Amino acid sequence: MEEKMCRTCGLIKPVAEFHRSRRDGVGPHCRKCHNARNRAVWHADPHRARQYGAKWKRENPNRNWSSRLWYLYRLTLDRYEEMLTRQGGGCLICGTPDERGNKLSVHHDHRCCPGKRSCGECVVALLCGDCNRAEGLLRSDPVRVERLLGMLLAPPQLGGQVGLEVPNIPVG
Repeated sequence: MEEKMCRTCGLIKPVAEFHRSRRDGVGPHCRKCHNARNRAVWHADPHRARQYGAKWKRENPNRNWSSRLWYLYRLTLDRYEEMLTRQGGGCLICGTPDERGNKLSVHHDHRCCPGKRSCGECVVALLCGDCNRAEGLLRSDPVRVERLLGMLLAPPQLGGQVGLEVPNIPVG
C-alpha cells in the first residue's frame, strides 16, 4: 500500500487518507488536517468563506451541478443532457423548457429507491418544478391520477348540492 507524509501533522499515512489533487493525484494534507484547516478558515471569517463559496459556484456551475446529479441520482451530466435532448429540451409532461438556468428535476421511481437518493437504474424522466411537485402530491398513485383526470375531463355539476360525487373507481 502506498503511503505519504502529511505536511501539517508530519505523520505517514496511507494515500487513501488524503484528498486528491491535480499535481500528483494526492493532496499535501491528510483529510483530518485538511478538514481542520478548512474549519479554522471558516470560523476565522465566515462572511469571507461564504463569499468565496458563492464565487466558486458561479464560476463552476456545471461542476457543482454534476456533483449533485451523481451524488443524488448516479447520473452523469452527459446522461442528463442526453435525456433532456430525447425529451425535446423540456419537461416530459408539459414540455416546459429548461429556462433561466433552472435545471429540470430528476424524477426516479421511489418504489425502487425510497428517499432522495437513487441507484441510477430507476431514473425515469426530467420534470419541471410544477410537474415534479404535482407528481409528488399525487404520491405516484395511478388511482389518484385517474380520478384527477376524470374530474378534469368531466367536472361534476354541483347544482346546489353539498359535496362531490366521487366516480366509482376501485381504490387499491
